[in-house]
Amino acid sequence: MKSFKKFGNKRVAAGLLSAAMVLSMVPMSPARAETQDDSSQLYNYVQTDGENLGNNIALKATAGASYTNVWGISPDAMNDGALATSDPYSSWNSWGTNDEAYPVATSLTWESEQVITGMRVIWWADNATLNSNANVTFPKSAALYYVDSEGNEHQITGMTNEKGMPTDEVGVEVDSSSNNGINGNNKYWNYVEFSEPITTTQLVMKVQRNGSGTNGVGISEWEAFGYQTIASGTNVAGEASVTTSYTNTTLPDNAEAAINDGTLADGNWTTWNTWSEAGDVEYPVTVDLDWGNDTYDISSVRVMWWSDNDGVQFPASCQLQWYNERSKEWVDVTQLVDETGADTSTVGVKFGTADEAGTDASQFANGANRYWNGVAMNESVQTSKLRLVIDRNGADQTRRGGSVRHQAGPVRRGQRDPPGHRFRGRPEHPGDQRQQRPAGHRRGYLLEHLEQQHLPHHRHPHLGHPLCAQQHAGDVLGG
Repeated sequence: MKSFKKFGNKRVAAGLLSAAMVLSMVPMSPARAETQDDSSQLYNYVQTDGENLGNNIALKATAGASYTNVWGISPDAMNDGALATSDPYSSWNSWGTNDEAYPVATSLTWESEQVITGMRVIWWADNATLNSNANVTFPKSAALYYVDSEGNEHQITGMTNEKGMPTDEVGVEVDSSSNNGINGNNKYWNYVEFSEPITTTQLVMKVQRNGSGTNGVGISEWEAFGYQTIASGTNVAGEASVTTSYTNTTLPDNAEAAINDGTLADGNWTTWNTWSEAGDVEYPVTVDLDWGNDTYDISSVRVMWWSDNDGVQFPASCQLQWYNERSKEWVDVTQLVDETGADTSTVGVKFGTADEAGTDASQFANGANRYWNGVAMNESVQTSKLRLVIDRNGADQTRRGGSVRHQAGPVRRGQRDPPGHRFRGRPEHPGDQRQQRPAGHRRGYLLEHLEQQHLPHHRHPHLGHPLCAQQHAGDVLGG
């Protein structure tokens, strides 16, 4: 995957829980322009192959052009979610300039990095004579570029079009079955899928015309498919208050503060967890982040779990929920894309190194796990509260000397056990000669860290600050 840092974007991250988790929050909408018939061969091609175009992130971009018809035409029409009609003001077009302006460069620009897998466009014209010296006609060619973190353009080649054929350019095909396709009658999507996802803040499409004189080219609608990068914005987990459905009663009174203190756990005394000797904890357990009067646009989340491979195990599942202020209900977030680019409905519970997931949990115990389970939301949620619903692996386990439950919960890194630290556990069996474990060292789950981010400068009126899941260089997310 090509990956580039976004230039000029402020990033802040904060930690939450005993497992490392990050919430990336940026608005993302799956809406796309509606077609009125089956003339879109792209749609049929994709359906046949069972592919999913994904989330139309163009709706969250700012459209631009090196030249735009000055008579009331706006680049905003390129990505407004509606196909253009016979009204030229419903399109973007470049009528009114000369050869020096071509190819005309159109662009989609996002405030934060996006992972883009492909795009598609419908062209618009009001004259079917391609070599006209006036009017707006269908284009001759279109080349596609992405912009890197230094502002340099790179042409995207090696793509696949809507017919499944290799291509180095965006197509310029038109459905001419109705009125030669002009004045909004063209509904043909020219689609390109990238050979690999591209991470960028800007796409540029350079469009060449067929005509001359004041002749221009036009766009009915331009869509781009992908998702906001996980943990690429401002993380606000540290600004929230934390509550849990249960906390290990042998831990310090402020144990829940470990959930979002911005550090990763290295031992169970530096964590929040749900160990209970009585084995009376109800599962799944919940962990809530509450921003009070502030409401955020949340677009992504990531979490790192903690285990000692004994009393505290990695969890079985984790569901993300947001609080609907109007209905006063918690709502599941199920339309997600994980850190590998796969569709999912839950937050992952994997463990491993910073680079890849592992298979042997015992190799990643006691702070050795550094794998981030990330999810980007297909559509952002606006809320002042988020919840993790965490379920455990296994069931009650009774041994002589006490009943032990497999527990779930987050952990943090803080001070290590002081010299002379005394264990408060009890032997598993009478006469057991093994060293006793500290309280909290029982089967369960620990969340090592949680983070959340918000989009900069997007405060909702009367609601407070926005939230997005981007993280800031130098904080715990790289741990």
